[in-house]
Amino acid sequence: MRHPPSNFEVSQEEARSIINIEQFIKKLEEYLKIDSKFDTQLANKFIDELILIQSAVRSSKLFLDYEMVGTSFLFIHHNGNATIRWIDFANTYKPSSDDNNGIQQGIDSLINILSELIKAHI
Repeated sequence: MRHPPSNFEVSQEEARSIINIEQFIKKLEEYLKIDSKFDTQLANKFIDELILIQSAVRSSKLFLDYEMVGTSFLFIHHNGNATIRWIDFANTYKPSSDDNNGIQQGIDSLINILSELIKAHI
């Protein structure tokens, strides 16, 4: 029987103090632990969610027409279920060039980070 995840939280102050990729990966790894053990199934579910978002971005006319400044991905998991919601669209505007907001590269980076964490815990 799986126990509920520990109440791992990152305060807004903590999140704002993350200044490098190593700190980010450490927090993400802690977030993906169930019963103090990294949950590879959960990480794979998040990869699946990111692939769906990536596909939507690539086929989106809206994405081509607007720059998504200050948006966030909200990672949610509970009882083995996982989802990602893309939030904070208040600062969108017409871009000056193609994909200079880096969304596709950011999604690729998140997929790569999660894949590396899975490999490290197999």
